[in-house]
Amino acid sequence: MSTHYINVSYTQTSDVQNRNKALEQTFLNIEETLMRVQSWLKPEELRFSVKSDFLNSKQSKSLIKQITTPFAIVSLGCSPEGIFSIVYSLDHRIKDLIGDYFTNTLLRRIYEFTNGDLEGKIHIGSLNSDCFSTISQMIDLAKNNPYHNFSSIDYIDESG
Repeated sequence: MSTHYINVSYTQTSDVQNRNKALEQTFLNIEETLMRVQSWLKPEELRFSVKSDFLNSKQSKSLIKQITTPFAIVSLGCSPEGIFSIVYSLDHRIKDLIGDYFTNTLLRRIYEFTNGDLEGKIHIGSLNSDCFSTISQMIDLAKNNPYHNFSSIDYIDESG
């Protein structure tokens, strides 16, 4: 049985381990940003996600965590050398789905979270993804797999 690449990360230098911890926190910050954006969206079909934890799943040796929404997919992964990175993909209809303001806010926050030493560790997977198709597959996986958790976000109505 093969082991997850994260095990190699524990043998890395303290600099690499610190950068890995920072990337893990960055992933959590991006995840929180996605959930906040979703809470401001009126359409219910845009306010859900599937959060995946791959560490014990045996599905992947490199993926650690992933959040999948109808308009974005963000993954935290680990290379065979034990070095973390973040990959994000956006649905090709993102501006039509969530509007210019929220699209720009999401991208700006991603870049803010990954400036400095982390800048070279975040990568664009695709700006032309079909996130609706992917999240449909993830919802099916969540029904029978404890490593994938479906959640719905409540709408925040600021109008009173």
